[in-house]
Amino acid sequence: MKIGPDKPKGIINWQDGDKRKSIRIIKDRTVIGTTQSSDICLANTKKPMIAMVIESQENALIATCLSDEIPIRIKGSRMNKGESLAIASNVNFVIGHQRFSIEKSLPFPQMEEKKDQHRLSNLDLIISDLSTLLVRQLNYYKRSKEENDFIVSREKAESILNQIIFDQDTFTQADLSIKKMDLISRVLDEVLGLGPLEPLLEDQKISEIMVNSHHQIYIERQGKIRKSEVTFSSKQALLSAIERIVAKAGRRIDTLSPIVDARLQDGSRVNAVIPPIALKGPSLTIRRFSKDPISMEKLLELGSLSQTMAHFLRISVESKFNILVSGGTGSGKTSLLNALSSYIPHDERVITVEDAAELQLQQPHVVSLEARPENIEGKGSISIRQLVKNCLRMRPDRIIVGECRGGETLDMLQAMNTGHEGSMTTGHGNSPLAMLRRLETMVLMTGIDFPLKAIREQIASAIHLIIQQTRFPSGRRCITEIQWLKGLNDDSGEYDTRTLFSLSSSVDNMAASHQPNRDHLDEFINSA
Repeated sequence: MKIGPDKPKGIINWQDGDKRKSIRIIKDRTVIGTTQSSDICLANTKKPMIAMVIESQENALIATCLSDEIPIRIKGSRMNKGESLAIASNVNFVIGHQRFSIEKSLPFPQMEEKKDQHRLSNLDLIISDLSTLLVRQLNYYKRSKEENDFIVSREKAESILNQIIFDQDTFTQADLSIKKMDLISRVLDEVLGLGPLEPLLEDQKISEIMVNSHHQIYIERQGKIRKSEVTFSSKQALLSAIERIVAKAGRRIDTLSPIVDARLQDGSRVNAVIPPIALKGPSLTIRRFSKDPISMEKLLELGSLSQTMAHFLRISVESKFNILVSGGTGSGKTSLLNALSSYIPHDERVITVEDAAELQLQQPHVVSLEARPENIEGKGSISIRQLVKNCLRMRPDRIIVGECRGGETLDMLQAMNTGHEGSMTTGHGNSPLAMLRRLETMVLMTGIDFPLKAIREQIASAIHLIIQQTRFPSGRRCITEIQWLKGLNDDSGEYDTRTLFSLSSSVDNMAASHQPNRDHLDEFINSA
């Protein structure tokens, strides 16, 4: 029987002083804690926190401990922070000194109850059930070792899972279109790894993984976005994968901190959001970086620019012109910046500053700095602006900022104007002029009330070249324009720019070529 919105999946009973209270489990998440948003408020606890969350899935209740400051015991065993437990039947538990009981309205799902389901749905449900049972057994196994930092090996987990499958008699009670070893691998990936994302992460041609929900995953392969066939078995499986990523990065994600940025071990950038701000359930985005830095030769092969443009850019970098790469999200700004950096002489000291390390400079004299988000206690954050200010004290010949998106823009412009010629950065802009306007806005984000004319003078004297990078619907990425920022117009006070190169067609046309403007090029060379 399907439980509707008005039919509870269970009832939580507890004692509050002399009163006995109860609440029906109808919502997807029932929160027990001391915050104002808690569904059940704990007594005699002043510090605001969330102690436990009980999630209602299709055929199960999952209790997750979210605090280690107040003891939570189920069946006499204490739960550790982050530990989840599937509630198979009516159960009693204690939070601090308060006693609770859960009366379930549904029996724990058994394999034989799913025979009539669609094959794909049947498989997902079985993987979800096996994952839940394996997590429970692993938690018991860990507690029996009496070691908080004990890590179960994949071999041991596989042994436990084999016993669970034997006890459940899965392969005789369910029609599965999957081999047993493949089933075991998927369950282990879901419990110990990143589930269905594991094979996607092994594909080096995939540059972006976008998980909209547990049953909807999109990937970007070679510039084209398409829906993946793989899915997570449940919302809880996706949430568990997110929590494992976050835990390894020393961060946390819960209802109080529902947004997190982290990194995978291979350096891939991760952003995750969960309810209450993610209305359709947990969502995950992974930006992957190529192990081999893209070269200018590779960009030439892909038709991103012409040989003449590559030669011009090489001379510009070696001549220490300050360069700004403009473009939209995923247009290839960082890849182009990597390629341009290969022209920097090896005897120069280069300092790179990034929000998430993506640049892969090949020079020997390079120092890489990376911003750091705040820790679990909300402290220890180091911003891009702090790093840009600090690198000025590190005697750099050039400064490369991965992306200017805030107040650090002012510090970058000042560095370009005070002896750090040949510096480079990127920014989000749909055109060179739009990029210049955005630089003005980002300078104002410092909170300092600069006159607009002063801001434009700073920008005009700091930036020499603006390279516009574009990503077309076909997935092709190329340079559509290179502009020279000559200065400011004395009469209007507007930017005086000259187009040095432009794409002969504004639409995605492989036959389109990059046309140089000879008059403007000659003027640029003479002024240099």
